[in-house]
Amino acid sequence: MQRKENFLPVFLLVFIVSAGILGLSFLGKTRGIEGFLQRISYSIGGSASGIFQNLPLISQNETIKKLQEENLLLASKIIDRQRLERENQALLDQFQTAKPKSYILLPAKVLGMLNFIPNISNPSSLILDKGETDGIKVGDAVVFKNNLVGKVTKVTVYLSRVDVVNNSSSFTARTEKGGLGLIKGLGDLMILDNVLLSDALSKDDIVMTMPNQNIDGAGVPSDLVVGEIISIDKNPSAVFQRAEVKSLLNFSSLSTVFIVTGIK
Repeated sequence: MQRKENFLPVFLLVFIVSAGILGLSFLGKTRGIEGFLQRISYSIGGSASGIFQNLPLISQNETIKKLQEENLLLASKIIDRQRLERENQALLDQFQTAKPKSYILLPAKVLGMLNFIPNISNPSSLILDKGETDGIKVGDAVVFKNNLVGKVTKVTVYLSRVDVVNNSSSFTARTEKGGLGLIKGLGDLMILDNVLLSDALSKDDIVMTMPNQNIDGAGVPSDLVVGEIISIDKNPSAVFQRAEVKSLLNFSSLSTVFIVTGIK
């Protein structure tokens, strides 16, 4: 009973104040107290904002942000590990290859591919992470397993540029059956030119390098795979026959190659 008696005066006070505000509203007399009511509302809103900032939701957002940063770091580590595995596999494959077994090979990472457009054009040159400080010279051959990648055409202190074999300057080569000719890079393909009509050329024949090194050891070693013949142009009335040659390598997929720096 006492609780009901205490509640009645409060109820009457609220009712009277509400009725008064409603009456003033009808008479247009509430402008003076609107600012007061707004200040009370803003104060309540500010307090509520401070309270919400301390709710677990904000802490939860911080936790999510931290998890995202940890995921990015983990993804970066996974990528580094995959790259290291590819490099280790390339090293293993290279040194298990029978050729070029008599040459000193320096592993190099591919840092860039010039003029490469996926599904449109192959790289014309590769940028490697080895340069003058590593003993690299213009003219050094670059290989992958027993395949010729290209030749070094420019060297800086720490980097070098390799023109891939499809874009390399001409050099002598031979087929497995002994046909001799001159390889000329044409961009996507190569031409084995100046081959005598009497030399036997066949589709799918493998084309190999001939000795092309100078006294300093720079140049293309012999018996490296240049590519395979994909078509033959033979005219009985011509002096020479020629063949189109395609490299067995996918230059855009190379991440680690090997520079021939000397002879063992």
